This record gives sequence, C-alpha cells and structure tokens, in this order.
Amino acid sequence: MATRIERRAERGLIVQLLPDTARLCAAGLRQIATPPRRDEIVRIVCGIKRCDRRGSCYACIGKANEILRLLGG
Repeated sequence: MATRIERRAERGLIVQLLPDTARLCAAGLRQIATPPRRDEIVRIVCGIKRCDRRGSCYACIGKANEILRLLGG
C-alpha cells in the first residue's frame, strides 16, 4: 500500500483512499507525530521480561533518555 501511494505521489497523481485505508494511514501518522513516552522506551530497551526495576534502572532509563534526545523529545 505504501509503495503504491509513493509511486502515485512521485508521478504527481492524486491518491484517493477508501475510508478504512484512510483511518489506517491517519493512525500511522499519529504514531509518527507523537514521540513515545520514556517509560514506553524503557520497556522496549529493557532486556528482562517483567522487570521490577524499570522505574529505577539507571542503564535502561539512560538509554531511553538518549533515544528521546535523538528523537528531539
């Protein structure tokens, strides 16, 4: 779907979307526009499932802070 949209846009053509496709595209754009919260990033970078120290682990919080800095958040 993304490739088809890109090809049409490159050729200067209008892209028309069905309502379900438009909702899917809008949801994707919202995810891109909204930077993740630090606790979400900590959960992703933490290598331990169900870690009890995620809120206080300096290593994971430091990684999350750096990722947020790189994202401009």
